[in-house]
Amino acid sequence: MASAGIRKNRNGTRYQVWWRLDDGTQGSKTFDSRGLARAFKHELLAQAAANAWVDFTIAQTWVRILALEAKAERGEALSGAEAAERERLVRAREGRADHFRRLLSMGVRMVSGSDSSWGRYPIGGFQYEVIGHADWGMSAMDALLTGTQNAAQCLGLEDRIGTLEPGKQADVLVVEDDPLRDIRALLNVREVFQAGQRVPRTHQPGYWLT
Repeated sequence: MASAGIRKNRNGTRYQVWWRLDDGTQGSKTFDSRGLARAFKHELLAQAAANAWVDFTIAQTWVRILALEAKAERGEALSGAEAAERERLVRAREGRADHFRRLLSMGVRMVSGSDSSWGRYPIGGFQYEVIGHADWGMSAMDALLTGTQNAAQCLGLEDRIGTLEPGKQADVLVVEDDPLRDIRALLNVREVFQAGQRVPRTHQPGYWLT
C-alpha cells in the first residue's frame, strides 16, 4: 500500500517529505518551511499523491460553520468572537477547496473522514464528509465511494467490507431519495441496519443544528 509522510527536525526549520509507492519505489526530499509550501509542485510528490489515499477531513470545519449559521437563522445574534470565527473558517474553507480540487486533478484517491466525534465535529456528521466531496468537484457516485469501497481499499479490507456482496460484512443506510441525483439525500435517513439488525434511532443527521 502506498504511503507518504512529513518529518520535522527538532527546531522546526527543515522538513523531510518521504514516500513509498505500491511498486516499491521510495524516496524523500528535504525542504525549508517556505519550500514545503511549494512541495505539491514537485513531480515525485505528485506521483506519490496519485498512488496514495488522502483523507481531507472536509466536514470538520464545515459543521462548525453550519452550526453558527443555524444559530443566526434562529434569530440568535452571534457574538463578536463567533462572527470572527465564522469569517475565518469560511476563508480557510475556500483555500481548502482549492487544495482539494488541485489534488483531485492530480489523480489523488480520496476517502471520507472519520465518523467519530472530535473537536467541533459531532457524532452523526459523516454524511457531510461525503457531501463535501461532491460539492468540491466529485461526481455523486465517486463521493459515495469515498465512504464505502474506497475506504475499505484504503484499509486493505476490501475483501471483507466496502461493497454489498454475498459473504461481506455491511451496514446499510436507507435514505428517502436517490443520492446519485441529489447527494444531500444522505441527510434524509429512513433506516439504519447494522450487522443485519435494524438500529433504533432518535436523531436525524444534523440534529446538532437545531
